[in-house]
Parts: sequence; C-alpha cells; structure tokens
Amino acid sequence: MMFQRTGGVDCVIYFSLPNPWEPIYCCMADRAENHRQLLNSLEEAAVLLDRDGIVYHSNSMFRSLIGNQKPESRSLKELLPAIPEQWLHTSLESDEVSAFVFHSPVVGCSLLASVLPGDQYRILMIWKKEEELPSMVQLQNLIPFGILLLDTNGNILKCNPAGRKLLDLSSSGFTNLNRVWSQSRDRANRRRPQEHAPWSRALEQGKSIHVGPVSLAQSVLDIHCIPIQSESGQVLVVLQDMHREHRNQNRLRNALEINRSINSLLMDLLRVPGPEETIHRALRGALELIEADDCLMITEEDSGSRIAFVEGTLKDLVGQVNSVDPWEFDPALRKEGALLIRNMDALPQLVPGIKPGEYRGCLAASVLYEKNRRGLVLILRKASRFKSRERRILQLLVPALSAAIFKFRYEARLNLMATTDPLTGLFNRRRFFAVLESAVRDKTPPAILQMDLDLFKQINDSLGHQAGDRVLEVLAAELKSMETDGVTAARTGGEEFMILMRNEFASRYREISEELRKSVEQLEIEWDPEPIQFTLSIGATRYIPGEKLADFYARADKLLYQAKESGRNQSCFESVSIPGR
Repeated sequence: MMFQRTGGVDCVIYFSLPNPWEPIYCCMADRAENHRQLLNSLEEAAVLLDRDGIVYHSNSMFRSLIGNQKPESRSLKELLPAIPEQWLHTSLESDEVSAFVFHSPVVGCSLLASVLPGDQYRILMIWKKEEELPSMVQLQNLIPFGILLLDTNGNILKCNPAGRKLLDLSSSGFTNLNRVWSQSRDRANRRRPQEHAPWSRALEQGKSIHVGPVSLAQSVLDIHCIPIQSESGQVLVVLQDMHREHRNQNRLRNALEINRSINSLLMDLLRVPGPEETIHRALRGALELIEADDCLMITEEDSGSRIAFVEGTLKDLVGQVNSVDPWEFDPALRKEGALLIRNMDALPQLVPGIKPGEYRGCLAASVLYEKNRRGLVLILRKASRFKSRERRILQLLVPALSAAIFKFRYEARLNLMATTDPLTGLFNRRRFFAVLESAVRDKTPPAILQMDLDLFKQINDSLGHQAGDRVLEVLAAELKSMETDGVTAARTGGEEFMILMRNEFASRYREISEELRKSVEQLEIEWDPEPIQFTLSIGATRYIPGEKLADFYARADKLLYQAKESGRNQSCFESVSIPGR
C-alpha cells in the first residue's frame, strides 16, 4: 500500500491486493456485458473505460454528474478535463486499484475517483465531495479491506479503520491478533489453537497463506497473510468482509433479475396488439416490478396537463385536465430520469382527485410523449415510502416506457393513415363502412345521408385543383362541426361524402339533411377572381331492420342520383313508408 501527496492533487492512494485476489467488483464482471449490468446496479457515478480512457458505457448517476451528456465513445479527459492526465494514464495501464481527489470545474466541486482494474476494461467510480476534502485517515475508510501489520508474536503494529471495524478492536481492547484468534471457534465449536493462526503459519513457512471464510470476532472473513522478507519478521494481513461480498453479489443478482424482467417486458410490448394496450402493458409492468398500487401517465397540454393513462384503482381519473403544469410546479421534474417525490402534500395539486395523505410514496419519471409534448409517469404506493432501490428500478424502466410510447405513437399514426382521408381529416370509406356495419346492429335503426358536390368538375377545370381542394376542406369543416356521439361524417370518394346518424339523430335525418344543404348553400370561399360558392345533392334514408348492408347503401345511392337528376341542390327521400320506421 502506498500513499502520496503531490502538488496539483490533494491526495492520491494506490493499493493493490495480493494475487490471486482481484477487486470484488471486477471479480463479478468478467465480460463487457456484465460490466454494463454492474455499472447500472451501482449507486455511485461510474463509467467503463478502455485502456485509452475512452468511455464504453456509463450509468445514469455519472450522466447526471456531468450534466446529462452522452459520454459514450468520448474521452474521459474531454468530459472531466481537470483529471490529472499522468495519474489517469498510470491507473489505466496498471493492474492496481487507485484512488485520487481532484477539483472539477465541470461539476463545481471536488471529486474523489477510484479506478478498478479488469482484464479488458477499467471501471472508474466517482464520489462527489461538496464538503471539506477528506483527511488521509478518512480516505483510508474508503478501502473496503482490513489491512494489519503484525510482528512475530501477533501484536498489531498498524491497522486501518476497516480492520478495526471488522475485528471489533475498539470494543474488545485487543492489541494482539493471536488473542482474537484464540477466542474464536471453528465449525465444530472448538477453540482455535494459536499455532494454526494463518499469520503464524505464513511466517513459519515463509510464503503467503490464504484461509476463509473464517468466523472471527463476529465477522465472516477471508484472510490473506503475506510474510514480509525482513529481519523484523513482520506479516501483512488483509481481511475481506465476506458479508460485504455477498451483499454485492446479491445486489448484482438482483440487478440481473431486474434486467431480465425489463427485457421480458420489452418483448411483451412488441407482441401487444393495439397502441393503447401497449401503454397499459408498460404501466402494469412498472407496477409489478416496483410493487406499487397505482400508476398514471400525465401528458403535457397547451394549458396545463391531462391524465392520459391509468393502471390501478384510479381509472376514473382518465381524461381529467389540470391547469397545473407539473414541470412548472416542480422544476425537479424537468430532469431526465427517475426521482423520488418527497413533498407528498403537493400530490393532490398534481393529481386532483387524490385525497391528501392517501399515498405515502410517489416516484416520478419524465419521458418524451410526442415530438413537442412531455409525459410524466407517476407511481404511487399507499403502505410505505419508496426507497432509492425502487427509484433505480424506475430509472431502468424509463427506456421500456419510452419504447411503449414510441410504439403507441407509431401504431396510432399508422391507424390514422389507414382510417382517415389525408386532405379533409374525415373518416375514409373503409373506416366509415366498418362503423356503419356496427351501427346497423343498434336497437334503433340508423340513417345515412349520401352527398355529392354539385358541378365539382367545373370548379376544378375553371379555377384549378387548388380551388377544388379548398372546397373539399371547407365542406369537411362544415361536416365536422356536426359530428357528435351519434353523428359520423366521412369522405367516401372524390367529391362524395356520407353522414351516419344513430340513436335520436336517426329519427331527424330529413330535418338534418335539409339544414345541412341550406347551410352549405350559404358558404362562400374567398378566391381570385371571385368568391366560390357550391351546393350539395343529398340522398337520405333509414335502415330497414334485417336488410343487407349493400341494399341499404344502394337505396341511398339511388336517392342521391334522383336529387342530381332533379336539378341538384336538393335532398331526396323515399316517397313511400318504409317498414320499421
């Protein structure tokens, strides 16, 4: 172990572990993919570097530290120019663990960095030190291994804080490691003889001795003893806390399990039919992984926000509009990634309809909902508050939520293109007849208006197709103004339009047809050299229960033909009574 203090750097620590040991983090990460999974599971800011200092992968904590840049394929020296280049180069080339402190203008405070070696890649971990820089003794506390120097009688000459903690030397008062050894018991509950102590054997045999795991002073330790070749006959003892290793391994296993669950969720999202069900499946997946009660997606609107999707018990809140903009209400929500909402008293203002005190925990993550609209995912729990581990799970889920939103937008756009007329925005012929096929099964027989623009070809020929398109757009706007739950309009051909009327509107189809015809007659479009006026011919009829859909349509088409043959700009209806009316 070696400590250095040099100009330009506050303090530097180099320490290496005797072979065949490797740093615990690198023991668990022998492949690049495992390195990536390890970094994502760490609470500290960390990056994966090659020997040239190029970033291969970074976790969210590091990206947040440097201002949410994308560091991949960039040089670490470019991202943090204040890192002393000499020490960085030495650390990347060395097979030893190194740590150093430097001041970073990019972050605005001092940083403590540690490089952990691996076979192909290096892991750089960074701790932000906004408070006073640690002393040399405090810095030693970062070393997770107990290190002791013993004489030939087992007396402790030197010991770092980690060693005192692992052996409980402060409370026991022992200054001789042989006494600690003799007070412990083996697996058969027998006292351990002093001559079996590994440091005694190391001195006797003149070679390194490794034992473990060993229960010693209420700790489970891995012990490595290295005899120092000198006349004093000293031995260096390195202690590793096996509980710490098990915790780190469990943490990595949990991270791998979460990654598998997220990958499974992503595969599910690809198979889910329908754009809206994709969002619901993603929100259900978040609820299952984080074990929460409710999950909401709030979208940004022109005058506030709207609850777009809900999973859980709050489905009656879907569609609710709120004048409060969450990103203005709490600026912390503007940051990329997941965060814990600590001010639970403000939750009813973000989500009206939630009672104060109803939930104890809330997680939030901002996502891009549409090109210029943000989305906010809120995860709520009634029983307890969320912890940092669950925040990290949501952070890992953000790409899955973003993928679900992308799939939702993509499928919604495809559906829109397949069911609407691009010029007018009305339903196209395919979509209209699908709705009509459903309407004829209603208890109340529906009615349809089949319409044709009068002399539309003359408008195109005399004034141009731009004028014709403008006429179609103005007529479509007039039809859209009539649309409601029981009225559906569509463009079914070049200048042909249809309206479907259901329920109480169906009985007023004659009246509505004439009102529409007279309203269109009054329309006027500003155009050069003179304003454009146009009229409609309409054939209107009502469905006869039991008749074929083709017959229903043929009757309306025949009535439209009669209206055009009779001079145009009129509505035609059956002159005889139709059964079922």
